[in-house]
Amino acid sequence: MSLIASPLASLPPASYPMQAGTTLPPNAGSAAIAPPRPGDASETASKNNQNGGHGVGNRDGRGSAEEQRMLAELKARDQEVRNHENAHRAAAGDLVRGGSYQYQQGPDGKRYAVGGDVQIDTSPVPDDPAATAEKMQRVIAAALAPAEPSATDLAVAAEAAAERNRARAEARQEGSETGATVGPSDDQATSAYQQIADQTQSDSIGLRLEA
Repeated sequence: MSLIASPLASLPPASYPMQAGTTLPPNAGSAAIAPPRPGDASETASKNNQNGGHGVGNRDGRGSAEEQRMLAELKARDQEVRNHENAHRAAAGDLVRGGSYQYQQGPDGKRYAVGGDVQIDTSPVPDDPAATAEKMQRVIAAALAPAEPSATDLAVAAEAAAERNRARAEARQEGSETGATVGPSDDQATSAYQQIADQTQSDSIGLRLEA
């Protein structure tokens, strides 16, 4: 059976306004760049000359208040994204099949993660519904591992819960699984995950700046 790798995503990539003259590196995702204000380009060029081309702060090494605020936000977002994805990886274990980060360049010239995803194997175990049910339980745990699961995470958990319930029902019919039940709580959990995911996606339509 073909491998199904579902993404467990962090919150949608956040974007922060960036001063004129700052460019995003390759593969930096969909982060937006704020339009320059009149005079910004010349001011940035002057700052670049004063600071060896880095475009951050003034000669005494201190950035403007706006640059410092932006840098603090990017650092916090970077840590949040990495913690989120690491939680998925730790819970998924050998189900991990890859992952990536989306980056934005800060006023200090460094790249900061503003979004990311982890690909995990969510395919059923061929001809073994009991093993499939157990695997789907691991997928659910991995999807819900972060402190604040994203809409994508909740959707993956809902799909895995539905697949787990189907596998348990099949296992009961075959007599290959004992003591397992597919009660109302399982179905309710599946529905709850999906409803929360749908609501989160609806609330975030049109929003690109998220912390």
